[in-house]
Amino acid sequence: MKMQKEWIEELIQKLLNEQKINQKEGIYAWMQIEAAYQSNKIEGNTLTRKQVASIFTRGEIIPDDNTIRLIDIEETTGHFVMFDEMLKTLNNSVSNNLLKKYHLCFRNSSSQDVRKGSYAGEYHKQNKQEEHECQRVTQRMDDLINTYNERDTHSLESLARFHAAYEEIMPFQGGNSRIGRLLLIKECLRSKQIPFIVHAANQATYKDALKKAQDEQLDELMDFFKKEQINFEREIEKIISKEK
Repeated sequence: MKMQKEWIEELIQKLLNEQKINQKEGIYAWMQIEAAYQSNKIEGNTLTRKQVASIFTRGEIIPDDNTIRLIDIEETTGHFVMFDEMLKTLNNSVSNNLLKKYHLCFRNSSSQDVRKGSYAGEYHKQNKQEEHECQRVTQRMDDLINTYNERDTHSLESLARFHAAYEEIMPFQGGNSRIGRLLLIKECLRSKQIPFIVHAANQATYKDALKKAQDEQLDELMDFFKKEQINFEREIEKIISKEK
């Protein structure tokens, strides 16, 4: 078995190479589809994994007997764009501007945002009534990010602590949790840790552990992350085996 750092470095290189040629199969495609499907499903997206895969690989939606909502398609394509931006900025430190760029990628094409007058890529709504709230959120995010960036690489405990605090602040009007979960993938890769995708089937356990972590009880969230890391590594090894 390869050392973890070597395994992660090879994974990153494979992701970047496959992204560069827009490969529609392999590890990059699997992560794009799985991350978009699982994270969106946690937030109520109704598309099946097969439909998400079809949008990614062929730019088509597979109809079924259920109504297909425009917002579900927009969230899926937005997540694909956000994932690509995450890979492009993989070595960047966490910053307010980076998070806002992810949010812009995810929400910029949303017709729902346009109708509601929301601002993609901004903390909360920028109007006079909410200007004070925006300033308060920005200060809290500044404090969180500055503390987090005191270290260049991060343990699973550090990631769990940041994720719990970020989820409590919820700086954007929408898409917060999806950005938070994508950031976990990015920061795991940057810190040479095994990344993971939170599965919708495990969302009750995840949300319960997240709530406890916000009360400084981090053990359950860290244990949950470790289990999802095992699931991720197992799935990647399957893909690698098929390619050989």
